[in-house]
Order: sequence, then C-alpha cells, then structure tokens
Amino acid sequence: MRWIVGLLACLLPAAAAPNLLRGGDGESREGWGGDVTWTTAAGAAHSGQGCWQGQVTKSDTHQRLTQNVELQPDVLYELSFWARADNQNSIVLWLQQGQERFNPTRWAAVPATWRRYSATFSPPSAGTWELQLIVPTGHGDAPLGRAWVDDLSLLALTTGRVTPLSQTGEIADHASVAAGPDGSVYAAWEQFAADRDQLVVARLDTANGLAPLQRWSCDLGAASFTLWPRLVSGPGGVWLLAAAEQNQRWDIVARLVTAAGVGEPVWITQDAAADSRVAGCVDAAGLQVAWQSNRGGQRRIWTTTVTGRQVAAPVAVSPDSSYNPSVLRRGSETWIAYDHFADGNRDIYLVSARDGQWAAPRQLTRSNRHDLLPQLVWWRDGLWLAWEFGFHAGYNICSLETKSVQLAQIRDHGLAAPVGLPNGLPGRWIEQPALAVDGLDRLWLGYRQPRGDEGRGGWETRLGCYNGQAWTADTLVSPAVGRARQAPLAAVPEGLLVPAMADNVGNQWSTNEQATTASFQRVAVALVSPTAAPPAADLQTGPLNDADLPSFALQSERRRMGEERAPFTFELAGRRLTARWGNFHEHSDISQCRRALDSRTEEDYIWMREIANIDFGAITDHCYNQSPPVWRYSQKITRASHDPGQFVAFVGEEWTSNNEKTTKPPGFYGHRNLIFADPYCPYWLNSKDPLYYTPQQVWDKLAGQDFIMIPHQLADAGTNVPVDWNYTNEVTQPVAEIFQARESYEADECPRRTKQGFPGYFLQDVWRRGIKIGVIASPDHGGGKGKAGVLVETLDRGPILDACRARATWGTSAGKIALALAVDWKLMGSAVVQPEVRPVRVTAKVSAAGPLAAVRVIRNNEIVYNHTVTDPDVQFEWLDNAPPVGNAYYYLRVERQDSELAWSSPVWIDRQG
Repeated sequence: MRWIVGLLACLLPAAAAPNLLRGGDGESREGWGGDVTWTTAAGAAHSGQGCWQGQVTKSDTHQRLTQNVELQPDVLYELSFWARADNQNSIVLWLQQGQERFNPTRWAAVPATWRRYSATFSPPSAGTWELQLIVPTGHGDAPLGRAWVDDLSLLALTTGRVTPLSQTGEIADHASVAAGPDGSVYAAWEQFAADRDQLVVARLDTANGLAPLQRWSCDLGAASFTLWPRLVSGPGGVWLLAAAEQNQRWDIVARLVTAAGVGEPVWITQDAAADSRVAGCVDAAGLQVAWQSNRGGQRRIWTTTVTGRQVAAPVAVSPDSSYNPSVLRRGSETWIAYDHFADGNRDIYLVSARDGQWAAPRQLTRSNRHDLLPQLVWWRDGLWLAWEFGFHAGYNICSLETKSVQLAQIRDHGLAAPVGLPNGLPGRWIEQPALAVDGLDRLWLGYRQPRGDEGRGGWETRLGCYNGQAWTADTLVSPAVGRARQAPLAAVPEGLLVPAMADNVGNQWSTNEQATTASFQRVAVALVSPTAAPPAADLQTGPLNDADLPSFALQSERRRMGEERAPFTFELAGRRLTARWGNFHEHSDISQCRRALDSRTEEDYIWMREIANIDFGAITDHCYNQSPPVWRYSQKITRASHDPGQFVAFVGEEWTSNNEKTTKPPGFYGHRNLIFADPYCPYWLNSKDPLYYTPQQVWDKLAGQDFIMIPHQLADAGTNVPVDWNYTNEVTQPVAEIFQARESYEADECPRRTKQGFPGYFLQDVWRRGIKIGVIASPDHGGGKGKAGVLVETLDRGPILDACRARATWGTSAGKIALALAVDWKLMGSAVVQPEVRPVRVTAKVSAAGPLAAVRVIRNNEIVYNHTVTDPDVQFEWLDNAPPVGNAYYYLRVERQDSELAWSSPVWIDRQG
C-alpha cells in the first residue's frame, strides 16, 4: 500500500498523543529507577507536589533517572522535560539496550530557573530500551552540584514510514534515485562486501509501497571500490554513474539501467589520475558527464559526452582548485556549476557551452564566505542554483561554525533570490542541497540537518518547497538519522522520491568486534506527496543581497600566516632538503565529539590543500567511532584525495585512551595518533578494546606495518588525561605534538601555555627524563592552529614518515615559520655521540613570513642564547663555549612579533664516560 508523508503534519505530535513514560507528570514514581531522589520540598517542583533531584559532589560521577520503554526504529520520538540546576550543571540523555548505547544529546549550563528541554531521536533497533537521563553529570569538565527535573514526556511524533532498500545485515551507503522514461523507478546505492564494494540497483514498485521488483548487483571485480554513485535520467534512459577504484586508480564508470537489467560498464575515464565526484545529465543527444580530477597535479573539472558506448575525448572546463560539479543540458546548451578557490575563498562558478563550444567560466557568488556544492535545475524557463555556504570561526579552517543552503535563479546580470529566502535557509547547520521540480510546477529543495547537540545524533533528511512566491516550512522525510550524505531528489507522477540513510556511526564502540557486529548503515527510500504544499504561483524574486552576512578576514589571515609563501630549502652534508608542511591531526564528521562542526571527510582534505596550502595531511577520527565501513570509507576518501607530488594524503586514526575510569593517577595512557603508510591498512585499533589497551599492545599488533604513533594533549589535565611517558619508542613513536588548538605543551611555564596542564608531563619534562622524541604541531579540531614541518628530499608517504622517525621535524602554532637546526653539523632530531666536552656549534636558519621577536637557543630546558632580530629571514651560528659536562640537548624556539611560535626538534649530545 502506498504511503504518503504529509508536509504540514510531519513534525507535529498526533492528536492527544499519549505520554509513553509512566509517572511522567511528576506526581508518581511508577516505572522509574536509578539513583536520583524524589523530593516534595516546598517550591521544589515545576508543577504539582514533587519532582526528581540529583546531585554530584565528585568529578567523574553521575546520577541517573531511568525507565524502560518500548521503541521502534521507524518512529521519531520526542523527549521533553523541565529542568533547573544550582551550578550551571549538565544533563545527558542516553538510551541502552543490552551492550548497545547511544547518546542523542546533552544539555550544558542548565540555569537556576526552570527551562523546558527537548530532544528528538529514533532508536537503531526495535525492542525495550532503557531511557537514562543523567541528572546531573560530573564527568569531564561538567560542574558539580544539583539539578532538578519535572514534567517528563516521551511522545511518538507523526512521520511517514520509509521503505528499506538494503536488506538486513547489509552495509549500505550513498543512495540515489531516478525515474526512467518508461515510467520505471530506480534506486542505487553502494554496498560493503568483504573485499570489495558493489553497486546495487533496484527497480521499485510504486504501486506497492516502493518495494523492490528487481535487484541487480554490479560487481566491478576483485579489490574494487566505489564512491558517490548517482542515477541520472532523461529521454535516453537512466544511467548509473560512480567513481570506481581498480588497481589503485580512480576512474569514472557508467552503466545503462533499464527494466531488463544493468548494462555492461562504460569506462568514461581510464587514466592514472584520481577521477571522482561525478555528475551527469541525459537528453536525446546522449549522456553528459562532469567530474573532478587531479590530472596535471591540480584539481579541475573535466567533462565529456557519451553517445551509445562511445566516449568523446574529455576536456577541462575550469581553472585549478575546482571541485564538486553539477551539470545540466537543454537542447544545444550545456551548463556546469562548480566551486572554486581563489585567494583562500570559495565561490560558485558557472561554465557553459553551445553546440559543444565552451565559454569562459563566470563567477556567480562573491560573498565573504565559503560557497560550495552547487546543484543545478531548470525551472520556469530559467536556470536555478542551490548551494551550501558557511563561515569559519577565526582560523578554524577545517570547521564551518555555521552552514546553510541558498537558493537562487541565475540571470544574465547575477543571481536573484526567491522572496522569503534572501539569506538562505534558517538554521545553524544545514548542508548537502538537492533540487527537483514536481509535476505541479513547484521547486523542491532537499537538504540534511543534524539532530541534537552539535549533530551527535546524526543528520536528518528534510525537504522544502518554493511555489514561486512562498517557501513552505521544511518536512522531515524519515525519522532515522545518518551521515551527512546528499539525498538526491527525483520527481515522479505520484510525488517525490527521496533516499534516506540510517546508521549508528555516532556510537562509541567498546571493542573492534562490537564495532564490526553491532554497527549498521542502511539506505531506504520515501515517496513524498506534494499535495500539502501551496499550488504554483507567479514567480517573485529579488536581487540576492548578502551585504548583511557575517564576514571573516580569511584572506588577510592567510597572508599573515604565510600560507602562500615560497618553499624553504636547507642544505646540509651535500643534501638539499625542502620544508614541507602538514597536518597529522584532524577530525571529521565521523568523530562524535563535534560531528556537525567538523567538516565532512572529503572536505577536510580540500581545506588542507586549498586554504592552508599544506603538502600532506591525515584525518584522525576517534578509534571508538570507527567500524569496518567507516574505516573503509575514510581510506577511500584518503586515496581519492591523494595528489602525487602535490598533496600526500595519509590514512590515520586517533587512539584515544581516556579517563572513563581512574585506576591510577592521573588516568589512562593519553591520546595518540596513528599514521599509516599503507592507504589500504586493513584495520584500526580501538583503545577501549582490551586487546589494544596499552601503547605496547598497539605496537605489537602493528609489527610489520609502516606507521608512526604521535602523542598529543601531552599534559592535559582537563577533560582528558596526560600521556603516560612510561611507553616510549624512538622508532614507532618518534615525535609528539608540542602545539595544537589547546595551545602549547612545551613547558609548565612557556609562551601560550595550554590552560589545563598537568606538571611533569610537558615536553621539557619528557626530555629531562632522557626520552628522545621530536616535535611537530597539528590542530586537532578545526585546522589552522598548528602545523607539522618536515625536511625531505621527496614528497611522498615513505620519505615523510622517515623524516618523522629521524625527527627532522618542527612544529608551529599556525604561521608557516620554516626552520632548520644543526648542532655540530648534525640535523635536528639527531643523537650525536661526543667522547669529550668541547665547544658545541649551533647553526640555525629561520624563515618566518612575518617580523620576528626572537630566536632562542634552549639547552637542557634553559635559554642559553637569544638572537634578537626583526627580519623575517635569519641565519646564524652560535658557539657554546661552556657546554655542560653531562649529556645535553639543544632546540630552537622561534617567536614572531604577532605571538606566532615555532619549535625545532632537539639535537641530543650523548657523552660517553
């Protein structure tokens, strides 16, 4: 039976919906458990005679209010309650079924007066779940004190039901939908298999709830991997497009889909370059395909046409630093929209062709923000565009503090905005736009929006409608949440087809085995009736006005940091070494802690390559948020983002040993990043798993792998724990993060010291103990705040890791301060054996991209020489005529006038006897 999603009723509770919680009105304790207390003190309750009260007096403790409830995964629930607290306390919501737990949200800084709170969620599976309201929590940096809750309600909200596409036990991703010219309706998606990816296509029965009539698996062979499949339809048929990797090469493949099945592969590209992010359109003339490629070492947009099985020679239609094409063709005209970086800013461009002759690109957006992911559609005899835009907070270049979606009509003189949507959709985090025109001549915009605090609950799929004069309030397509994947739309006579994704990626897994068996990724499809939206009306638009949009000084900051400066070289002992910059510590939307703030995995690499202009990078999401499909997806994105000789992409993870328990002061083993040379490394290691609980267990497991481990947050005494320096290894753990977004871990007293530092765990303390470890810096969250520097002869994975193992490295706070240090003609990181005490020659070269305040030579943690200079470029020698009798180590600290810092790895002098 066909089902319909009602637009206006989608998020409203059903009439007289029952409260699913027993005793939720606060007048009864029926059904409740936990360790909070019931109080009937005068004036304590929000309403009635009594309420619940919890109190924590020690850190890392909490009190729970619990009740068992029966839940269904295809239902959206809303928990609401009133709360107050005496010390800006935090309240957390968990749901647990057996060993599986998920955390829809938390509420910080609960005020002293009563305030209503609510959260929406859908469970990953059906059955009895224990609802756990933590009232309050004392974990992490949450304040201690008391909190009260009252008038608790759990309602089932009215939403449409979705039809599953993937089957039980299958791991699926990236769904797309299309309507064929013969009236058939199709869906396609990626499916995770043991040693390969498969593309799956289903023909759907629109008369029977979209149940699959037929299903085909498109296997491209052993060790094949795919990204971003897309169905496109037109008079010529429905084509399945995807980026496919075979033999370590990414190409674009197309397959024609009909009711008879899926045709043989047509390889659009067969080139050594990484071709990905494909888009296409079909008309009577054939298939037009556009994609992004790193041919020639730079990311550009390429396009070609396919007639039958004949592929025309591809042509580049954009300048360097271009991404995310969308293509549309009508008659003799073709348009391709894409986003392009220039001067550190990202804008939307349009290139067009008539009869195959391409014109010069045209810049469509010019606002002081990032505009990306354009989508084109033809409506009302005009070309329409939707795109995602966002802003950084300061120099957090891999994090968009605000994201939204803009809709506009492309005109000869510029962009025209629909009435009622002058500055994009309202909301803080809205992304991944998709467009379609329905049979009633209205324009529909699909997008993803995170649910819960900082998107920890995952992303919802939503729809809005523009009828020419008014924007219809958004519609929730499915109660399930999933990754921030685009949900392409397809118009059919019955309404709109919308794919939906569900997963539990936001969970924290206790073991690798649990992540393998309990994690899921599902795809489904909804048929949305357009009847509730207002009828089509005459078009009303106005000029797109972004004058009142917030701005950020990204271009000036990039100049201050020196992001576009010329390469720095250093010659020593006949070797010519080049300074290369990187980021070994960045999170994406895989990590639960800041899912909505941190960029999508593929976007992180773009920010690194384009804004920071660095040479190498790694996405190091938390190990306990990984699962086999997540790990595989990260690896695919990493390989597709690798530009040989230009940008080196590393597979990595954060091995996060936390303070869930305090078995020994000050906690467990600390946070360390694993960086792998092999972009196909078959497994990740979970620090919560007893098999990989200590650093030594990790090193033993990875014996034979080419990797390094990098400690960070070295002396953290805040929400995390300091590094346990009893685990050292000069080969597997050769460098440590001296600086990141939490500032400097150089010493207990140092410039820009971290606010939360535990004495005895800073790098100077480590060196004092005789541990030989070099330095890098990397940001952790948000990019920009910390860079790793290496001196190498060749830009590739192996030489970069070898430079780290040789400790030929340095770190900076943010600015590109290049430096090299040699002691007795031995490069930084070296351990020099010196049989006797004699003068020590220190040679330094610095290029700071900004006025210097001082270059300091530090020996055994004491400043022994100040080279005070303002020139950004300096080279000097200093002779230490009075070195200490025992062993010694020397390193540089560079200080710019604007407080930007850099530190070299030390050179150690080991004196025998």
